[in-house]
Amino acid sequence: SDLVKLPGVSIFDMEIQPEHRAFPFSRKVHACATAEKLLDGKVATMLYFDTEMLAFSSFAMLQLQKDYDLSLRPVMLLNTVGQSPESPVDGFWQAIYDDAGVDSTNIPTIRAYVDEKDIRFYINCEVMTLRPELGICRTWQKMFVKRLQDPQFMQTYCNDQLHAVFLHQAVLSAVLLTKVSQERIQWIPDKTIYSVLLHDRLPKAKQVATLNSVPIAGYDLQFAHDPALITRVPTDEPYRTWVIDTFCALLQEPPGGYREEGDCNTVVV
Repeated sequence: SDLVKLPGVSIFDMEIQPEHRAFPFSRKVHACATAEKLLDGKVATMLYFDTEMLAFSSFAMLQLQKDYDLSLRPVMLLNTVGQSPESPVDGFWQAIYDDAGVDSTNIPTIRAYVDEKDIRFYINCEVMTLRPELGICRTWQKMFVKRLQDPQFMQTYCNDQLHAVFLHQAVLSAVLLTKVSQERIQWIPDKTIYSVLLHDRLPKAKQVATLNSVPIAGYDLQFAHDPALITRVPTDEPYRTWVIDTFCALLQEPPGGYREEGDCNTVVV
């Protein structure tokens, strides 16, 4: 792979049970735990990016200031997983809170980024900066695997797509309540990371005119299954052409044939 040849890039194996590999975002949780273990005691901060993220400028705004231990964003949408402060805690969240030793009657409230509604503490983790010494990701991995290994929990509470997809974020939210005090969270400012997938759902004040005006863009192409997503938000040249050409080159197999990734791989000519 050309990636291995890039200066400063290292590839490491991660330990993960074969039956856990296919579960949504399981490999992400295990990769973060592996990286945190490798970096503990060697660096002060660890920066995590999801796949399909594109940086248009430096990561300076993501660097942790001295009085903070964590930087990330609130969850985007309430959907059916997040809960308003007035609603009773359901069995999905109660099991996760119990694992973490969190009092479910005393959960801090934050505001969902896109919905702009109050919500019990529930975060987005597509980009985050943290201190490896706190062991956040290793605790996240243990609690996540514990939920995966509970057949009754999985059959009862993760039998729909949204709860399965966002189990990793719910578990991390509970872990953070035990690892980081609210005043030591450095919330990422608006328009620092921009979700192309949610562009049309964002409040007007949070939308951007051109994608390259934000430091970091997230595409979520694998989730959307829509290649047209790469041109949804206007992008100035030469960035627009570079994004399209790079995306096409990534998927091209034979000349004029493009791999379409999903539950199976097909080639579109």
